[in-house]
Amino acid sequence: MVHFKMNVTTRNLMATSMAALIFTLIPACNDTNDGTGAQPIPPITNLPPTVSAGVDQEATEGSRVTLSGTVTDPEDMPSVTWTQLDGIQVELLDPTSLTPAFDAPQVLEAEVLQFQLTADDGTNASVSDTVQVTVQDNGVTVDRLNPDGESYIDPEIHPLRGELVYQTFGEVWVGAVDLADGQFVSATGKDTFIGDTISLTESKNGPEYGLDSGGVAIFYNSTGSDGSLQFSRAAELGGGQYDVQQLTPDGIDRINQLASQDETSDTTYLVYARDANVPGVADATGYIAYLDENAPDDDQDVTAVRPGFAGFRWLRGSTQFTTTAAEDGPDEGQIKLVDAATGEERVITNDPGVKFDPYPWYAPEFDGAIAVQATVNQTDIAIYVDRGTELFERVALLSPPNSTILEYVQSAEPFVSSEGVSYISLTLKDNPGSIFTDVSESEIWIYGIEDGADRFTLKCGDDILGKVRHEAEMVSGENQVLVYYNEFQPSGVIDLIVCQSGIAP
Repeated sequence: MVHFKMNVTTRNLMATSMAALIFTLIPACNDTNDGTGAQPIPPITNLPPTVSAGVDQEATEGSRVTLSGTVTDPEDMPSVTWTQLDGIQVELLDPTSLTPAFDAPQVLEAEVLQFQLTADDGTNASVSDTVQVTVQDNGVTVDRLNPDGESYIDPEIHPLRGELVYQTFGEVWVGAVDLADGQFVSATGKDTFIGDTISLTESKNGPEYGLDSGGVAIFYNSTGSDGSLQFSRAAELGGGQYDVQQLTPDGIDRINQLASQDETSDTTYLVYARDANVPGVADATGYIAYLDENAPDDDQDVTAVRPGFAGFRWLRGSTQFTTTAAEDGPDEGQIKLVDAATGEERVITNDPGVKFDPYPWYAPEFDGAIAVQATVNQTDIAIYVDRGTELFERVALLSPPNSTILEYVQSAEPFVSSEGVSYISLTLKDNPGSIFTDVSESEIWIYGIEDGADRFTLKCGDDILGKVRHEAEMVSGENQVLVYYNEFQPSGVIDLIVCQSGIAP
């Protein structure tokens, strides 16, 4: 073992050195800024977020607008909120995201909407930025066509030329229209008187055009010699002349007629509702049936008529129509496709929900395949497409736009523009009841058929509340798509309106 011996001088020197070392280390770790000369460690600073609400935008009324903000913060995940500061109030969808959306409101002139994006990191004061969206008028104009005090009801466009058939309270008339602006060519639009008819509250539908290889005819409800409700046919003879005859025989009531439009067929078929007892279906009021105009006493029953199940529509350019299966069982509420020429029937859907008023068309968006739109649960429009399998595929579910408070759908009809784009015209109303007795407010809308946030929507008409509008009929005009519809006045007069939509024809 080796022993070291430390003298007094050495011990004192080591003690002094240790004390100096301790004195130096303690302030460096625990600075009190007491003037001892020790250097403090700077505190960590939490910086506020940086916020941008994006660039100012322009939008057209009725279009879907998406705001696009950015927030950067290296320390935190700040919460974000969008609020509207100025302009016509709109509903922001997902206002706590960086990219909320809204439907541009209807305007008469340019309207500026201002929005604010605010970020809060929970430590610093919140930071905000603003953005403006200028909403422009979409150029839609509407005009009344009927003279003061007269009612022109349930217009239908001629399948081959610019002409409307409509009814007054008790009469059927035809009037030529100018497809440049949709106006009647004559002063009153009463060019040709066709015949007497019954009220829509009885017939449920106004006059309709039919088309086959022999030409065009008008079909409408009239009163039989025994007082029953029957169909009359007015066949075009040329030069504004018509051969008008009662088509169906007296006996049972037949109402709500729709006529096929197929230039390759040698006859026109009617689908309609007929009054009869339906065995085994307790709440049924009759049958949906069809007939050949050349065999008008041969009613071919398809399905029962039950409340909430009615509705049938022709596939234009064919002898096929769709309706809703109302019989009890697994097919109840599903869509039937029926060929009047062959009698073939098949159910083409099996998804949940009663499909009301199914309407087929050849859709360019699906390579010309048959598509069917139907109202589901009275509020949404489902679109089904024939993919060559037993059942059609549901490809879209269209809900009312957020820019309207109305939610119930009626009288939805597909339309294909001359440019090959499909649209759906429809009535949105404030309750599911009858348009004639229960509804106090309704609007005419045009939908694109694409499903998603960027779906095209357009409202025809003004923003005056409390008006009832109904029965939209679309046609490709010379410069744009024209939309004809009815507007109910408090006086009881039913106006015929044309909407110049601005949609490419």
